[in-house]
Amino acid sequence: MIQDLPTKPLPSRLDREIFRRYRDCVQLLMDQVPGIEQALVDQGEQVSLDGWQSMQLRYQAFQQQGAEPMMVATLYGPSGAGKSAWFRQLTGVDVPSGHVLRPMTHVCAMAIPTDLNDPQRLGRLFPGFVLQPLQHMDELCQPGTDANRLLYVTYADRNPAESLPLILVDVPDFNTVEKANWDKADRMLDRAEVVVFVVFGDGYKDDRVVSELARCCRKAGFLVYLFTKTTPAAAAAKWKDLLETVQRFESFRQSRNDGRTLHAFLAGCDAYSSPLSDEPQLSDIVPLRSTAPPLDSLLRGQDAVRIVLTGLLESTDQAIAGCRDLLDLARSRRTACQQALQRVAEEVQTTAGTVAASQFPAGRLVELAIDVSRKNLHWSARLVRYPIALMARQSKAAVRRLMGWLLENPDPDEVRQRPDLERDRLHEFAERLIDRFRSLYPQQAVPGGILDHVRCGAVRDAFLEQPLPPPTKDWEQVVRLALAQWCQENRWLAHLLVISGDVMMAAGAAAIVIDLGTTGGIVGTLGLPAMAGAGSVVAGRILDRFDHLRLKRIAEQAYDTWRDQRRQELADHLQTHFVGPLFESWHCCLERLDEATIDSCAAACAELTELAKHLGVHR
Repeated sequence: MIQDLPTKPLPSRLDREIFRRYRDCVQLLMDQVPGIEQALVDQGEQVSLDGWQSMQLRYQAFQQQGAEPMMVATLYGPSGAGKSAWFRQLTGVDVPSGHVLRPMTHVCAMAIPTDLNDPQRLGRLFPGFVLQPLQHMDELCQPGTDANRLLYVTYADRNPAESLPLILVDVPDFNTVEKANWDKADRMLDRAEVVVFVVFGDGYKDDRVVSELARCCRKAGFLVYLFTKTTPAAAAAKWKDLLETVQRFESFRQSRNDGRTLHAFLAGCDAYSSPLSDEPQLSDIVPLRSTAPPLDSLLRGQDAVRIVLTGLLESTDQAIAGCRDLLDLARSRRTACQQALQRVAEEVQTTAGTVAASQFPAGRLVELAIDVSRKNLHWSARLVRYPIALMARQSKAAVRRLMGWLLENPDPDEVRQRPDLERDRLHEFAERLIDRFRSLYPQQAVPGGILDHVRCGAVRDAFLEQPLPPPTKDWEQVVRLALAQWCQENRWLAHLLVISGDVMMAAGAAAIVIDLGTTGGIVGTLGLPAMAGAGSVVAGRILDRFDHLRLKRIAEQAYDTWRDQRRQELADHLQTHFVGPLFESWHCCLERLDEATIDSCAAACAELTELAKHLGVHR
């Protein structure tokens, strides 16, 4: 709460570092929080930032004054209370006053230190107002003046290095027949750090005065109640009576943003009195509570510094609470999004692994085995190889019959072009993935959701148009190393493989692809040997021939290496062209709900809270 001044001493000169810390923290929140909020809204979250506008307005006002602290105070009260006289005492500016029935003024009169006499800067300090220099006091008494009009005059500030610049506004009386005056007075309540509520005589019990006092208690960060033209004893009795009287009003049982009732807030305010005098002096104003600071200190001294600081931080109180809730929601949403995308990635890996394991370029394995063996062939074996190679080239028909004998006429479904087989299988599983995702996240499968049927179909169709990535040669390098070692250990078997290899290559064995997806429904989960035993003719014969040549282990290793490599290649393809576009909004959400940004905003909230504790602002 801003009203109860803390007892911690401030330095004799302004502590500008603490204002810089305030500025940096709030600026960070202003820059980052709206983006986090919008990201959550785009994900369908219901969010609210109570107090954000209040913090924003106060911070913008602070920026508009060059990020330099200054005091804006408003003299507020009914006609005849003496506001104009105290305006003159505080600034030296003589505005219309008197003891006759008012209004005598219809326009807000503002006194500013000479150093602030800059129309552009003043325009930033009071946005929405039409600021004009006060040329003649009669301008204040013209009725029907635009409510946005604000006349200002300069005054010589005393001790500017040791006190805050004071901008003092004398607003028109609110208890006159000019309702426009009420609006002007009300607008200044939203801008002032301190409201000095001035009353005279028994006017404090007037219904209109009590009603406006309730308005001030609801809006003011700091309020001072000044009884004019009376003694301290009489003022103390009136203050006590006022606090008892307002308890009966429903409006004073209502709560402020800080949770206190208006009555509790008013009871915590300091009251002052000033005597009846033709020449009132600031020194004549005395507090009714002995521990209360002098009024002049509240408006421009060290107490004013604390009021401005606490006022700035008071405006962040509710916003910080809302920001913390928002950041917690952002973390929760980010975690949920990460977990969902991780689940999606696991499904992609499973699908890619299944497709990769369901087909194997067995012909390429035979080709690699022959090539490596040939490079390791002894010169004497070449004499035997040449006639066989020549026969293979000259009689392909006979060779193919021999190949048929070797492989026992495999099912045509098992001898296909690998890219065609792989593409068909991957497209089939794309449909399965869509069904899987819609079952995992039914809330997104509704019309308009990211898994809407129409949208899923469009993403799938675009995916089917994408060419598959060619497999890299990495798996072949692994196989070549293993084959080279085999050749060193099995020279004559290697010679035999080279000789029979000419026959196999001539018969087109290099084109053989084992389709493990047709082996009794067991799709790539048991490995090549088990698949061969489950019914794949080509797989069985290839392994059988390799077993005779002591190459079965290498064949199994080749299959495992191929499967692992191709799984990742297909997973990347699915992620880039299918899952990525399908869950684009979730990926975008993760980028917008950046963890480092969330942490920096949380640190800014903690810093502002620490500043408030340093100043003794109760939260």
